Amino acid sequence: MRTSHKAKADEVAVIVHKHFDMKGQQLSIGGTERKTRDVVSVLNAMGLPCVVYQKAEKAFSLQISEQVRIVGVPAKRGRLGDLFFNLKVFNLAQQARLRVYVGMHLAYPLCKRPCVVFNVGVWWDSPRMGHISRIVSKHIAKTVVKRANKTICVDANFINWFRATYNIRDVDTKLRLIPNYVAPEIQESSEQCDVERKNKTIIVFPRRFQYERGLYIFLEAVTNIVRDFPEVEVHMVGESHWREKEGFLQSVVPADVLERIRLYSVPLDRVGSIYRFADIVVIPTVGCEGTSYSLIEAMFFGRPIVTTYVGGISNIAIDGFNAVVVAPLADALECGIRRLLTDEQLRQRISTNACRTAQALSFERWQRDVMSVVGKVLREKTSA
Repeated sequence: MRTSHKAKADEVAVIVHKHFDMKGQQLSIGGTERKTRDVVSVLNAMGLPCVVYQKAEKAFSLQISEQVRIVGVPAKRGRLGDLFFNLKVFNLAQQARLRVYVGMHLAYPLCKRPCVVFNVGVWWDSPRMGHISRIVSKHIAKTVVKRANKTICVDANFINWFRATYNIRDVDTKLRLIPNYVAPEIQESSEQCDVERKNKTIIVFPRRFQYERGLYIFLEAVTNIVRDFPEVEVHMVGESHWREKEGFLQSVVPADVLERIRLYSVPLDRVGSIYRFADIVVIPTVGCEGTSYSLIEAMFFGRPIVTTYVGGISNIAIDGFNAVVVAPLADALECGIRRLLTDEQLRQRISTNACRTAQALSFERWQRDVMSVVGKVLREKTSA
């Protein structure tokens, strides 16, 4: 097993936080990991072989297909680890035909042109982020946009913030809005999840166990909901190490509520199955959100949705039209869920319009737009 790999002149270096876990053993599950997979598939479709560099505990190198190699670069977790990772990858990718960064912070402090950067949303709006971290994050965003050939943005939230904050020449030629999409495995999903429905109303939380994903306000909101609506059952789906979270739930959720909560995970290729049985999907983000994959997936299946106006969500969710949109607060979230539980006409209207919204967010549209950006950057390199 090779422990290092310098990108060749015909290869694209794709730089990510992680695609596999830090040991290079288990494929990670999440929006950024999906984005990495699909970015690589687009580049391969353009005839471009890829070397994917990710952070790792120890160096590793995995040839997962003829056109894709995953290389683990030793780097610690956290911001300091990101800096060392950036410097190491800068050297490894010197000869690459193109560099593609999935995450702006990975392109700082050094990024060599030609390079394309994927911005996955404002990441410094979490209530838990400190003042200094916010200043540093904004500086990183400004620096990377100036240096990269093109920054692909998943939402207009980041673009509008950037335009209002910095007076940079030709900024609108450097930023390209390409929202997220219905992932291929979702479009192709036909598998039903084995769920005993009976007369239950199932509320699904298809999110990681993270503060920014609204975990705490969701648990506070559904505590009152399940007590007032005996038919409601809550499914928390998507956490890969879910058994480790059972103890956490037992410590924060009352026993009478806990017995109405199901906690489990599904493989990435079966994610679509969790939406088929959902009566209501809740996306209670409180920070660090672009155009949420979970939100788009729920729309694709026509599920009634309760979500917040955080980040890029408000680019695609309109209150009363294709979702119930509330403030990122537990009481507001609870009110939104109650609205859907008690208003059948609202549920039907949201379901119909959510499906229509998802039709405009196809993978094919995203693939075409990304190919257009990458092709243009490569042509500029050739003509330079």
